[in-house]
Amino acid sequence: MTGIPGFGAPWGRIRGGIGSFRNDVAPTLIAPAMLASGLPDGVRQISCIGAAVPLPDWNAMVSDPSSIPSSCADTTSTSPFASTAPNVWLLDRRFAAQKSWRGNLEFEGILIPRRFGFQFGVIYSTNLHQQAPLDLNFVPLERFALAAEGSRPVYVNAGSIVPATGALTNRDSRRDPRFGSVTALMTDLRSESRQIIVSLFPQRGTNLGRFTYMNLSYVNTRVRDQARGFSGTTAGNPLDVVWGRSAQDVRHQFNVRILATRVGTLFSIWTAMRITSGTPFTPMVGGDLNGDGLANDRAFVFGPASGDSAVGAGMAAVRVMAGGHFVS
Repeated sequence: MTGIPGFGAPWGRIRGGIGSFRNDVAPTLIAPAMLASGLPDGVRQISCIGAAVPLPDWNAMVSDPSSIPSSCADTTSTSPFASTAPNVWLLDRRFAAQKSWRGNLEFEGILIPRRFGFQFGVIYSTNLHQQAPLDLNFVPLERFALAAEGSRPVYVNAGSIVPATGALTNRDSRRDPRFGSVTALMTDLRSESRQIIVSLFPQRGTNLGRFTYMNLSYVNTRVRDQARGFSGTTAGNPLDVVWGRSAQDVRHQFNVRILATRVGTLFSIWTAMRITSGTPFTPMVGGDLNGDGLANDRAFVFGPASGDSAVGAGMAAVRVMAGGHFVS
């Protein structure tokens, strides 16, 4: 620190630190493994689609709950429209508690002598052992691809899809047909975050700083993480690990905090305002599209030059409403 000639006050301060942080392991993680054990007394989910859906008799169900169907109409073991195999949930033997390394460096100095000071800070965090499920019973055998949607892979046979609705089960994508999804909770993924913070405030001890507290700040944040198609979204092989923007990636943030002059010992008034940019989002399909057993498939966004004239006209209208900006 050095003083400003004629003022005698320090010109600024630098501080920072680095540390390792570890989360606790929640004991509730074992509850799903106890319920979805794959054993005869474990939880079992029955999925029926198309012709395998039993016709409901609502009046009989109301008067006699035992009449509620407990099996699909098609009970043959080879039916692609009925899935009664139990799901299994387990903790990977390499499971570890979440851990992060975080460091920060901050400089505080004088912007206008006897008037305003400022702070400039940088924060970085790399986060290890991030939890994510992995379906050990999934086989990435591509049965066919949707050419109109960027060759999106589908892991079930075309004959296993209900033509009228597009509904399907995950039977064709199973490694062992005796089980449905065999989900292992893994901790082999990473994430990282970066922040730049700039603040402006009245200097302490000045007339403005003595009676009114004010802080103006801008925060620039970048957060990205790794994900598989079993925990995030997918348009390809759900086994692939990819980096992407986190759902918590609020890129820009402006904050204003003002404390008005106190009125004796009676009260004081705080005023706060925050303006933030939006969070990222991904358009989704309302169902399982690729046959991996999860309804987390990304929607394909067609461009105005689509071969379908109705779709092309609709997307051209969307581009106009978006101010002429469009990414296919």
